[in-house]
Amino acid sequence: MKKIIALAVAGAFAVPAFAADVTVSGDVEYKFTNQGSVDGSSVGDSDIKVSAVEDLGNGMTADVYLVNASNASSFVSALGIEGSFGRFEVGNDNDNAAQMFDDKADVAPANAGDHITTGLEDIGATVSFSPNTGIEGLSLAVSYSAESTDTADTANSVITDDRSDTTGSETMTAWGVQYAVGGFAVSAGGVSVDTTAAYEDPTTMSASFATGPFYVGYNKVNNNAGDADSSITGVGATYNYGSGKLFYESIDAKKSDSKNYEESAFGATYSMGGVTLYVESMDKTDEGAAADNTTTLGVIYAF
Repeated sequence: MKKIIALAVAGAFAVPAFAADVTVSGDVEYKFTNQGSVDGSSVGDSDIKVSAVEDLGNGMTADVYLVNASNASSFVSALGIEGSFGRFEVGNDNDNAAQMFDDKADVAPANAGDHITTGLEDIGATVSFSPNTGIEGLSLAVSYSAESTDTADTANSVITDDRSDTTGSETMTAWGVQYAVGGFAVSAGGVSVDTTAAYEDPTTMSASFATGPFYVGYNKVNNNAGDADSSITGVGATYNYGSGKLFYESIDAKKSDSKNYEESAFGATYSMGGVTLYVESMDKTDEGAAADNTTTLGVIYAF
């Protein structure tokens, strides 16, 4: 009887023949900073990611991942189904369509970046579709997002700064398009938010060019976070010297609250297998304030 029970238990936990291919990956980052007379340290990304891919037949595959991220209170995830028709994706960790092709100027490891921000604080899930255009180099995407039903008070806006919205049912549609040929790529995107709060739909455009060891990227975001008077312009460039990169990034941000600022960062990375070391010097000047200079030494390990 014991042998029969043992065999039954073993059979229940046996991996079926159609099981997906599962991989585990992750990364961790540590930073040491100096800002004037102030020294500090922090942990950047610290993620464990479990991914699985399964052949669904008929030329289709399914892929899913779960991430236990340091900046999330619980696991985040995304599920994709891909075939000759294109790609369908749903999750709470995937980009909306306007974010899929931007961020081309974000090259400094410790910098904040300048990608499009919708200003929505609590999105429950995003569903997107990227069709197979049949045109080499042309990529399209559309997506739909809705606020989370876990929001503590759904009668309040989930837009940054809790702008007035008594409907408690904010949703967002987004689009993105990119055309890439040779080393050149140009893209555009935008979002449309259904809300009664004061909100101007953000738009973005980006371009990049790569040749040999050189890369340069440009980003422009209008109505960032739904603010009609906010915009971000960024440029970034890198030179790959073999064991790492030299980089430069500059950001010019305009905000309606007059807290305009400029950032410039430069430095170098050095990689040994999965370990990347970097040093970055960043100058940030707020309007009407002195420059805020920060030097960062960082180490990243990814597996």
